[in-house]
Amino acid sequence: MCTIAAVKIAQKQHAVPDAEYRRLLDREFGAASCRELTDSQRSSLRRMLAGHNANRDDMSAMERKIWALWYELKPALPEPRRTFNYLLGVCSRAAGRAHRAARLSELDPREQYKAIEALKQMVDAADPVPF
Repeated sequence: MCTIAAVKIAQKQHAVPDAEYRRLLDREFGAASCRELTDSQRSSLRRMLAGHNANRDDMSAMERKIWALWYELKPALPEPRRTFNYLLGVCSRAAGRAHRAARLSELDPREQYKAIEALKQMVDAADPVPF
């Protein structure tokens, strides 16, 4: 059993700033608070916090671009679609995958490129340039 206190201890032990912690909650689980998570999700979150600094450096340039586009698109989406699962669905669909990827790193470079192009189109459609 993983308690909220265990998650907060892991956050402090691994020096994860609160803003990063909140982004991780939103990005990975679509939650605003640890209270919204199940026990297994809290366990996953605690493991993510432990590997947080190492994982940041492992992200490819294409993954960083996907995240940048996502954070640009996210405010224009309806509330139910502002989740990590929705992003994975968009990326998986754009890549032509039959099954949704569990994380962005599962996409190969060709699939990531297709996801980036799809996100660009979504950003352009969500925020047309006024003339």
